Amino acid sequence: MQTVSIKRNYFYNTIMSVVNIVYPFVAFSYISRILGPQMLGKVNVAISLAAYFALFACVGIPIYGTRELARVRDDKKELSKMFSEIFAINCITTVFAFFIYCLVCLQGHFRADFVLFFIAGIPILFNMFSIDWLFQAVENYKYLSIRNTIVKVLSLGLLLLLIHKPSDYLAYAAVGVVSVLGANIVTFIGLKRYVTLSFKDLSIAKHIPSLLILSGWVLSASAYVNLDSVLVGLLSGETSVGLYSAAMKINKIFLPVVTSLGIVLVPRISYYLKNNMTNDYNAVAQKSIRFILLSAFPLMVFIFLYAPQIIRLISGEMYFAAVPSIRILAPIIFFIGCSNFLGVQILFPNGKEKALFLSSVIAAAVSLALNVVLIPRFHQNGAAIANVAAECTIFIIQMYLVRKYISFSMVNKNHALYLLCSIVAGAVSFFVTLSINGPVMVLLLLKAIVFIIVYLGVLFAIKDSLVIEIRTTVHRRLTFYANPSLR
Repeated sequence: MQTVSIKRNYFYNTIMSVVNIVYPFVAFSYISRILGPQMLGKVNVAISLAAYFALFACVGIPIYGTRELARVRDDKKELSKMFSEIFAINCITTVFAFFIYCLVCLQGHFRADFVLFFIAGIPILFNMFSIDWLFQAVENYKYLSIRNTIVKVLSLGLLLLLIHKPSDYLAYAAVGVVSVLGANIVTFIGLKRYVTLSFKDLSIAKHIPSLLILSGWVLSASAYVNLDSVLVGLLSGETSVGLYSAAMKINKIFLPVVTSLGIVLVPRISYYLKNNMTNDYNAVAQKSIRFILLSAFPLMVFIFLYAPQIIRLISGEMYFAAVPSIRILAPIIFFIGCSNFLGVQILFPNGKEKALFLSSVIAAAVSLALNVVLIPRFHQNGAAIANVAAECTIFIIQMYLVRKYISFSMVNKNHALYLLCSIVAGAVSFFVTLSINGPVMVLLLLKAIVFIIVYLGVLFAIKDSLVIEIRTTVHRRLTFYANPSLR
C-alpha cells in the first residue's frame, strides 16, 4: 500500500480539527443559551453516562485496531481477516454494553428521566459501525475529513431547526444520535475499498488479552473524563453540571489543535516500529512533542487570562459562575496533550498496554477520591480540581515510563521557551488591550490577534526551527494551489 505523506495527512486532519473546533463553538454557544445551566446539565449527565458505556462497548478497539491494521496494511488478505476479527468482537461487546446500559437506566435516579437516558444511549448500539480505526490505519484522512465536515454541518442545521426553548432538551439529545448514526453509516459504506468483511475462519481469541488490558485502560481513564459530570449531578445538582460542562467544553474545544498530529502519527509510528525504522521513529516523535507544546502553552495561557470574556461570548452571563472552573481546568490542555504523546504515540505502539492501564487506574483512583471529597463542598470547582489532579497524575507516571523508549529529553530549553513566549504574549496582549472597550467578540478577537502576533513574532525572532518549518510548508502549499502551472 502506498505510503501517504504525514504532512498531507496532517492537512486533512487539521481540517477535521478546525471543524471540530468551530462546530462545538457555534453549537454550544447556541445550545447553552437556549437550554440554560439546569437543562444543559440534565442532558450532559445522560450523555456522560452513555459515553462511558460506549467506551465499554469499544473495549479499546479504536486504538488497538489502528495499531494492528497498520502493521498488516500492505497485505489486503491479512488486513481483511484482521478487520473482520476485530469488527466481530466489537459487535458482541456493543450489544452487551447497550443491554447493561438499559438496565442501569431503569434504576434509581436515572429512571425518572428514562426517555432522555435511552435516547442518549442509542449511539452505543451504533458503535459497532464506527470503523474510523480502519481509515486511520490505512492513513486515509481525506475520507474522514470530508465525512466529518458534512455530518457536522447537517447536525448544526438540525440544532438550529429543532431546538428553540429549554423544553427541547430531548431534541438536543436526539440530534446527537442522528449525527453519530450518519457518520458511522457513511464510514461503513467506504470500507469495501480496503477490506472484504467475512465471518468465516476467524481467530478472535488472540485479540482478547490485549483488548482486555486496553479496555481497562480506556474505562479507567474515562472515569475522570465522563463520570465526573455524573458525580457532579449526583452530589451537587444539575445546575452545577451545566456550569462544569461549560467550563470543560471551553477548555476542550481547542484540544484537537494539540492532539491532531498525534492521531495522524499512531499508524505511522506503529509502521516504523514494525519495520525497525528507529531513526524515523525518533525524528517523528521529537517533532510531535515540540508541536504539542508549541500549541498547548499559548492556548492554556490565553484561556486562563480571558476566561470571563470567553464564557460571555460562548455561553452568556448566566454561566459566569463557571469562570473559576475554566481557569482551574486550563492546565489540562498541556497535560492531555503530553499524555496523548506519551501514552498513545510512545507507550502504546511499543506494546506497553499494561503500563497504560496502570497509569490510568492510579489516575482514576485519584479522581474518584477527590471528586467525592471536593464536589459536595466546592461543587463544579471541586470536580475541576479533581480532573486536573488526575491528568497531572497520569502525565507524571507516563513521563517516568517512557524514559527508555525515546532518545531525547522531554524537558529542554526549546520546550521552556514556548511557555515563556506564551506568558510574554499574554502579558503584552493584556496590557495593550486593557483600556479598550467594545463588544465582547471584537475585544476578544483583538486580544487574540495581539497574542498571536507577539507569540509568533518572538519565535521567529529567535529562529525557532519548528515555526520556520511550518511557515515554509504553508507557503509552499499556498504557492502550489495558487499557481496552476505547478500542479
